[in-house]
Amino acid sequence: MSDEERQARTVCVASVPFHGHRSAAGPATWAQRGTWHWLNREPGSTASTNLTFYVDLPDATGLASAIDGIRKLVERHESLRLHLRGDAGELRQVVVRDGVLRIIVWSTADPSTTDDATNELLRELADHDFDPAGELPARFGVLQAGDRCRIVVAGSRFAFDSAGCALLHAELPGLASNDPPHRTDPAASPLWQPLDEADFEGSTAGVRVHERAMSYWATELRKLPARQTSAYTGLSLGPHWHGELRSRTLATAVDAHARRWRCPASAVLLAATAIILGDYFDADPYGCRIVATNRFDKRLIDVAYPIAQDGLAVVPVGGAPFGEVVLRAARALLNACRHTRYDPMELMRLVDSMGGHAGVRLADSSVFNPVPLFREESTEDTEPMQDGSSRGMFTWCETLDAGDVTTYVSCERHGDSVHLSLIASAREVPRHDVPALLYAYEDMLGQD
Repeated sequence: MSDEERQARTVCVASVPFHGHRSAAGPATWAQRGTWHWLNREPGSTASTNLTFYVDLPDATGLASAIDGIRKLVERHESLRLHLRGDAGELRQVVVRDGVLRIIVWSTADPSTTDDATNELLRELADHDFDPAGELPARFGVLQAGDRCRIVVAGSRFAFDSAGCALLHAELPGLASNDPPHRTDPAASPLWQPLDEADFEGSTAGVRVHERAMSYWATELRKLPARQTSAYTGLSLGPHWHGELRSRTLATAVDAHARRWRCPASAVLLAATAIILGDYFDADPYGCRIVATNRFDKRLIDVAYPIAQDGLAVVPVGGAPFGEVVLRAARALLNACRHTRYDPMELMRLVDSMGGHAGVRLADSSVFNPVPLFREESTEDTEPMQDGSSRGMFTWCETLDAGDVTTYVSCERHGDSVHLSLIASAREVPRHDVPALLYAYEDMLGQD
């Protein structure tokens, strides 16, 4: 931010004490250990993995109420007030009961600058690493424009996952509201805190859940073709191209197929991925890692922190009609999400024990994310509309390094359109193939 822009805004930091229900420590959860390993396997900054969102509060919700809503949120969710420490080779979580939040407050007299200010504040909160042992895993800001307040949040992967963003987004207005019918009871806490999850994982029931997951993974890994089980080197496959297709036609087609086959839209997109990328990489059946959320267990309905880890979905195509592939994808997706609670270190040992499958590197990570998180508009070049206005708009996003991922497919719903994104390793996929692969989804699903 320039000095002139800073002078146009009032900037201060509010120090806000919080008092949670308990202070306690215990072993890290499986998902915390998996995230720790993922974030620390390569040197360098982890800021690009931070998650962000913002929420506009109801009219006439003042600054004091906005700050109080943040305090209540932190007191309610122990994942927002924990530290992770690696002591004597063991990762442990430490929940703090009392502390002080530093909330950045920006005020602008010109409401037309709100979105630009939000971008700047998000960057200020999210563009540097979190210290898991030395700071809480979420940072907060409030942007005040006239009589409106917007809460801005950045968090590490230990605080919340993408679905957790949506949950916290929904809770904040009620916590900050002075209108009793819309207030969330500040005394009510989630049923399942991170320490509760760790206790479950160490129990007999937790061991059974882990063993079922390992049995599932072993069975599915054996189904993968050789192309998708190449030796894992741990080296980056970057740089990665990143393209996005924004399409109303695709949104309409996905909805129609979901109704026709009575399955989730994510299964339709997974089926299309298995056909399109399976054909491109000559891989049938096609396997992909699924980034899952916690919504497979009713006890976890109000849990924001990650419990589910990657799932594995293997979808056979074999020339079957598209409707049959959709049904196969729906079953694969359901089974993958049911087997996402496991000890990640044990999964690594399982993979290493599987002979020819040692060091499996899956050729795709498919992400189906329906949560409309805040995102900046791309500043990269945009391809023109093709074949008339019914075609989607392809946009190049910033080139990045996605580590050892070959392709990464994600989809978000924005109003009446779908934003379908493909991140592809430049070593594996030529740049000109990225828009062609994305338009293939529109062509396939748009057929009658």
